[in-house]
Amino acid sequence: MIENEDKFYLSLKDVDNGKISKTIIPYQELDNDLDLPTPPTALLKLVNNCDSPQQEKIFRIRQKILRFNPKIQEFASAGSIKYGSGSGKSSKFCAEFCSYKDEIILFLWLPYKGGESSRIGRARIWTDWQDKALIEGYVSSGIGTKINKHKRSMQKLIEAIETEGDCCKVTFIENKIVKGRYSLPIKRTMLNKYFQIVNRILSDYQHAKLLTYEDVELFKHYKKMSRERMRKELNSKVLDYYKSLDSLIDLALEKWLARL
Repeated sequence: MIENEDKFYLSLKDVDNGKISKTIIPYQELDNDLDLPTPPTALLKLVNNCDSPQQEKIFRIRQKILRFNPKIQEFASAGSIKYGSGSGKSSKFCAEFCSYKDEIILFLWLPYKGGESSRIGRARIWTDWQDKALIEGYVSSGIGTKINKHKRSMQKLIEAIETEGDCCKVTFIENKIVKGRYSLPIKRTMLNKYFQIVNRILSDYQHAKLLTYEDVELFKHYKKMSRERMRKELNSKVLDYYKSLDSLIDLALEKWLARL
């Protein structure tokens, strides 16, 4: 193991060709090695409307980030708290808390393609503020108008379905063969849209595209309806799409360290 400018590397030598490769080892300062600064007023205002468990999680995330490396600083402004180093064009961030209406949105600087790319972007994270999380999209600045529009549209559809309006009788035909007749709690006027969106969610999942929280919730409704109304158990793992919030934060810190 090699230490160089506050970074630790694992050095490996190939005994066959003599080639030496180095891998950055993320590290975290011990709790007693760093006295955390008092939370800025802007952050206290952000969490003012949060319940106690959410406030506790946000402050734990802050603690984890600031204790990861002494070079990480806290940059507070109205409605936004960023974490990283440098200033201007040389700034490198790893996380940000933003206020949006009555909620706090977490952004993490993560690789594109859900963490698989070599390029880093500002990822909008949905989380239950426990440990479930989703990368809902990448936003260069602001909150993400396109993401918000999609989430509102999906939420309206979910609410309309959950009212269980008129039951619609549907006949499923495959290869000109009737596979079943079912009564579904969906108004006929939105039936086609419902199945189009379900197919889109399945396609996005299969092609490793990002899903929002509302996408997953709609698919949860579809899976339940398939089981209860159509006696059909879906094998799709869309509902297992959630990631660990802590693992995403760890990845953001690791990638921030690699960019120094």
